[in-house]
Amino acid sequence: MKQKEKTKQEIARIRIVKHLIKEYGLDLNSRSQTLVYQRFYLYHELRKNCTLHEIGEIFGKDHASVMHGIKMHQAWTLIGDKQYLSTIKPIKEDFETQMLEGFSRGDELRISLEDVFQDVATLNIKMRVNKDFLDKIGDIKTFQDLHDLYLEHIE
Repeated sequence: MKQKEKTKQEIARIRIVKHLIKEYGLDLNSRSQTLVYQRFYLYHELRKNCTLHEIGEIFGKDHASVMHGIKMHQAWTLIGDKQYLSTIKPIKEDFETQMLEGFSRGDELRISLEDVFQDVATLNIKMRVNKDFLDKIGDIKTFQDLHDLYLEHIE
């Protein structure tokens, strides 16, 4: 079955989550309550447009761990668990702010070459990496620049 292509907003959501994973240290293999709760929140946010397997790949977890985290997020949110909600509040505010402001304005987006190639593979975009592409990659300053460069080099 062919996977549907992600929209710009879905791609932005994934990019923001990847940024927050690094910023909050959620890529560490830690079971600290704060990190676990914050991961659960981000699993929930990604589930809106990613499969359990895709989310697992982003976090380095299996789909069962992701499913458990989403269920726990839903349960704790539904009952209004104060400890859970206060623990996720900073990352939730950062996520929402970046969705509304930071990553929608290309001038605030900083892209690493590693992220570019990882996203290309994740989205199953076949791209011809040639001298022209490599020459232009250093000029990328905004998300729109990256998007335009992708479109120029898709096979």
